[in-house]
Amino acid sequence: MLTIQVITCISVVVAVVAMIAKAIRYITAPQGMRWELYPVPHEKGRAEYGGSYLEELDWWTKKRETDTFNELKEMFTEIVLLKGVFHNNKKVWVSSFPFHFGMYLCIGWLGLLLVGAVMNIFDMPVGAEAPGILGQLVHWGTLVTGYPGLILSGLGALGLLIWRAGDKGQRRYNAPIDYFNLVFFVAMAAVTLVATYQTDQSFGILRSYIG
Repeated sequence: MLTIQVITCISVVVAVVAMIAKAIRYITAPQGMRWELYPVPHEKGRAEYGGSYLEELDWWTKKRETDTFNELKEMFTEIVLLKGVFHNNKKVWVSSFPFHFGMYLCIGWLGLLLVGAVMNIFDMPVGAEAPGILGQLVHWGTLVTGYPGLILSGLGALGLLIWRAGDKGQRRYNAPIDYFNLVFFVAMAAVTLVATYQTDQSFGILRSYIG
């Protein structure tokens, strides 16, 4: 168990360091060009026809008006629903959407496991029969995000793997790492589902491990 804990801690540290390094790389990279793609969703009153504040005469002398709601709506439909993939390649969207949505659920699942682990450390019970409403919410939230997240991400990864291997036009663009990543996701989801169903259906053991 100690070895597994050490590997887990090292993995978390490596992941955090890698993300910080990549963020620094993006921030310090030279800006080679303007990255304005049209239509710009935060352009107030112009997004529908693809306009920009740059079309106005003497635009630099005028106050720029933005539409935050429309920008957030566009981000939601693109990031969560994969609108661009749906409109351009529905065949890929059928597998890509459950894969990504399942991953979002898994992120929430891990977050709730962490919250539950902290609650256990402070002697706050987590479970269906927990005396506090928070313990019950964390318990059911963990189940609602965990199982659907693992199932959707696993099935989505399997669908993407079949598409990459079976589509003649796509195969020429595939790298070995693409296959490895998808196989890894399928195996991870399958092993986790089997293990939890057999020994830890409420994720209590996993929550204790995180604690």
